[in-house]
Amino acid sequence: MNRESLGAVLLTVAIVGSACTDEPPPPPPRRPSVAPLTATAEALWRGSTGRRNTPPDIEIRGDSVLVFGNTADELERQLLVADAETGRTRWRVDRLRAMSGREDRRLGHTPGTIPIVGTEDDWTAFLPYVAPDDTSGVAAVSGADGEFLWETPVAVRTPHSPIQLQSVAAGDRVVANGVRQSGGATPTQVVAHDSATGRRLWEATGIWPQFVVGDTLLAQAGEVGEVGAEPREIEPRRGATVVGIDALTGKRTWDLGQRYPDSKVFLTLAGFAVLAQVSPREYPSLVVIDAGTGATVAELGAGRQCVSDQERLIVCAGATTGQFAVFDVEERSVRRFTVSGAPQLDTAWHGYVTFRDGRVVDGSGTLVTDDLPGAVIALSDRYLVLYDVETNQWNVHRR
Repeated sequence: MNRESLGAVLLTVAIVGSACTDEPPPPPPRRPSVAPLTATAEALWRGSTGRRNTPPDIEIRGDSVLVFGNTADELERQLLVADAETGRTRWRVDRLRAMSGREDRRLGHTPGTIPIVGTEDDWTAFLPYVAPDDTSGVAAVSGADGEFLWETPVAVRTPHSPIQLQSVAAGDRVVANGVRQSGGATPTQVVAHDSATGRRLWEATGIWPQFVVGDTLLAQAGEVGEVGAEPREIEPRRGATVVGIDALTGKRTWDLGQRYPDSKVFLTLAGFAVLAQVSPREYPSLVVIDAGTGATVAELGAGRQCVSDQERLIVCAGATTGQFAVFDVEERSVRRFTVSGAPQLDTAWHGYVTFRDGRVVDGSGTLVTDDLPGAVIALSDRYLVLYDVETNQWNVHRR
């Protein structure tokens, strides 16, 4: 057979083979939109938690690791600030120990996480405190050493009026303090202060502060239930709705009572807030609103839990196991992805999304890694914290 004839035969075979193929070749694997995530083989240091499979809320700021949650013996809530390299405690507050520099001040009752304002390396924590005379107040505390920057009393408990400071919401300019009767079903008042000086700005009644976003205080009005829910609790209550208040003046600027009754704000990021509303279904309905105006921006469907990556993504676990909705604050758009199995959503950071089974994906659900020696519960550009379900320990590694 000459060369021309052989070429014709090969061409015919190629055409026939192509015609007999019903499916196109599979696309190449999608590459993650974030860099690979690795951890040093040995942990720098480790800590333990009281309840099994319940690690504390941990945040990494610069060269500090912040641990929120219950102490290891489960007796008290705490904020512990440790050196990320050595684990040495820089400062710590709980309801048994005196605050740094204030022997007569102890951490007040706070069911949620403690608000922090500032940069990675220069930040301030706003702590509720209780004095020996049963005065409740709020203190601005330096992140570097736990020293008081300012403090101001808010309320005094008496046998006939057992008032406690229960909730603190803070922003760059305003810190709002929720004050209510102990065990009461509704708040009695909110007292707002200048974040830099502690100067009292205004007071209001009948609302409960949740977040300060820019110059807007997001608060609940109406029946808000008992204090003491877990910080990540997403369940709203009937009879409560969300209102927007000018954080500098206390003037109410918008009210979602007609559009979204029985709702609460669960999470905020970059001027947006995730609103959870009571639903006839098993899980609440989630919507994204503009925190400044109360306008609806996107609907996420029914959901169970949300986290933010502190940059541009809000990730929510859907009502169906393994399904997740992602809101991109820059694009103001929603995308969805599915992860096999039944993974528990843990945290997110700058495009990474992490699960309790150890998997890490990007904001599109593309696998980044699944071979780290634990579940990522906190990370930064220099460190990550891995939780070991078997030992009930969390371990700090360099990246």
